[in-house]
Amino acid sequence: MSSNRLYKLFASSHLERKDVETYVTTDDAVVKNTIEQKAMSSSFDNDAFEGWEENGFNTKMMHKLDSKFMPKAKINYLKTISLTIITLTVISLLFVYNLNQSKTHSENKTKPTETASTMAVDESDIMLPQLIEEMKEAPIQKQIKLTKIKSDFAEMKVLEQEIKNENEINTLPINKVKQEKEKSIITSRKMAKEIYLNDLKLIDYDSYRTDPIVKTKQIILSGTPANLESEESEDIEASWKTVEIPYNEFIDKTLRILNGGNYKKALTRFETILKTYPDDINSLFYTGFCLYNLAEYEASISNFQKCLHGKFSNFDEEAEWMTAQAYLLSGNKDKANIVFKSIASKNGYYAKQAKVKISQ
Repeated sequence: MSSNRLYKLFASSHLERKDVETYVTTDDAVVKNTIEQKAMSSSFDNDAFEGWEENGFNTKMMHKLDSKFMPKAKINYLKTISLTIITLTVISLLFVYNLNQSKTHSENKTKPTETASTMAVDESDIMLPQLIEEMKEAPIQKQIKLTKIKSDFAEMKVLEQEIKNENEINTLPINKVKQEKEKSIITSRKMAKEIYLNDLKLIDYDSYRTDPIVKTKQIILSGTPANLESEESEDIEASWKTVEIPYNEFIDKTLRILNGGNYKKALTRFETILKTYPDDINSLFYTGFCLYNLAEYEASISNFQKCLHGKFSNFDEEAEWMTAQAYLLSGNKDKANIVFKSIASKNGYYAKQAKVKISQ
């Protein structure tokens, strides 16, 4: 296999439709293995590849969608959309379609086969706001990896439990009452209940909101399933609809996208949550994280500061630490040192790291 052939396969870090078409037409084992490895580069691409596989790698449906969403009159406009987004859109459509088909098949084994089906795709799977689309990722050496954030979360959780256990042993009842009284005077902010999705910390808003939902737009596609298509089959029809998605379901998918390294798409979805809940600490923190890795340091600081002034204090240490680093990368070393000193004085999780930063 030529090096030029391998280059073409790896030119994009994400799975594309041409990869799927190559996979089903080639007999070259090396090419197939290369595409399989590419599909495993992220959980999102892996799910998409499984969706293609379940559909028999049938791309016929996608050609119909091309005529729907890529008319000749719009070619110039579509050139402003990155190839990666278009590719992920196509894969997302097919994957959601297959999920719906699988669910329908399993729930209706004794029912006659339906001759029409529908699927719903989030707006963020189709397009991104222009402002976000134009953002550029920070150089890799200036980014903070999600694995580091996960590691910090895990270590902080262990540390907090150790401190809690130590306080329960050493604190006398009378002192405990005094401390609780002092805390109530100092601040009305509190630690909220937490959950973890995709190994990432979240405030459990199910405990503080009644049936939390996120309002978003979806495109509803209806037409003949791929396995029942014929030349006489009707074309796919599409319509936009505003829907309400359960909060945890929406943010779970968003975190999976974030895990795949797609900061722009994750940012778009976090901002969708903030339209419904402007004070959502989860979205404020992860929006700040996405903006930080997109080199939008001032905007990231703004979101971290909102975390620090919000109702719940669960992300205070992380938000303050990332604020200091954002100041540093934006060229404002004086403000960065002020925040680093504040962190060091509190003797929290990032205190030692802050002291190192101050001395540099």
